[in-house]
Amino acid sequence: MRILVTGASGPLGRAVVAEFDALGVEALTLRGRGDPAPGTRVASFRDPDALARAFDGVDAVLLVFPIEPDMARMAVDAVDAARRAGVRHLVRIGAIHGDAHAPYALLREHGRIDRIVVEGGVPWTLLHTAGLMQRWTTRLAAQVRAGTVASTEPDAGRPWVDVRDVAAAAATVLADPSPHAGRVHRITGPEVLSVRAFAGIVGAAIGRPLRVERVTPEAALAALLAQGVPPERAALLASLARASADGLTAPVEPSTRRLILRPQIDARTFARDYAPVWGGEAARSCGGAQSRSNTMSLAPSHSTSTPIGRSCSRPSTIVRKWLPASGPIFDANEHEP
Repeated sequence: MRILVTGASGPLGRAVVAEFDALGVEALTLRGRGDPAPGTRVASFRDPDALARAFDGVDAVLLVFPIEPDMARMAVDAVDAARRAGVRHLVRIGAIHGDAHAPYALLREHGRIDRIVVEGGVPWTLLHTAGLMQRWTTRLAAQVRAGTVASTEPDAGRPWVDVRDVAAAAATVLADPSPHAGRVHRITGPEVLSVRAFAGIVGAAIGRPLRVERVTPEAALAALLAQGVPPERAALLASLARASADGLTAPVEPSTRRLILRPQIDARTFARDYAPVWGGEAARSCGGAQSRSNTMSLAPSHSTSTPIGRSCSRPSTIVRKWLPASGPIFDANEHEP
């Protein structure tokens, strides 16, 4: 079984590659630019012919699309390239609430992409995820370092899932796709936590309190634009802020643990593993350096502080393999359900 992982420069793709490395299984990776290297193929999602060449000789492909206004067009070209190249199975990572008729732009795009994959003529499996814990090490990292996290609905719960669990599920399916053909697997974390509760856990891990501020979806969009995110992409990302404000959530999916074949990673384990990313007392005691970043202030209508504790942990080998040296607020290849 020859496997190709797309989005390998983003959090999910890196985690899947690390999962295969830990299992001693070689997987090819796809990157959008640069020179070919052993184990790596180069093709842009916006170049169908290059994609077909990159998919040549591959049995199974993991599809992880970047959040871009033309992501559905990328999916059309990728599925067409896979069919032309003779790929035998596609595994697509999408969103639990993805629906072509959803009232939220990004979830509509996820729904459209699911339909493209299902109707594309290549056997498929869909992995639908909940909110990714690694949002706290990428998009929210600077806010954590600054001590204040903004949310449009800080008290709404969601079943946050670690990308390492998503990667383990993807590896299970890619290693033996046939039993999963035509199936949709929902991948969630082991518990439902609000942003406020999650911030308390992160604060305990880094040894300092985090405030949680309620902001409007309009303020979230304005902040994205001020950070230089292109307007169409900002609108996609901000649609999730609207979904959060409307209380969109999902329950814990018990079958996740059976699919990943090991105990799931909970929020406390995640926070201990990544404490050095955010800096603070726990990170300094582990030899990490505190990182500071200026972020735009969003005027809150409510805020709280969370009690803290002390913890010290270094990222595991798998974490270090895929974690960037400094997590950006927005990762060009970040998947966000």
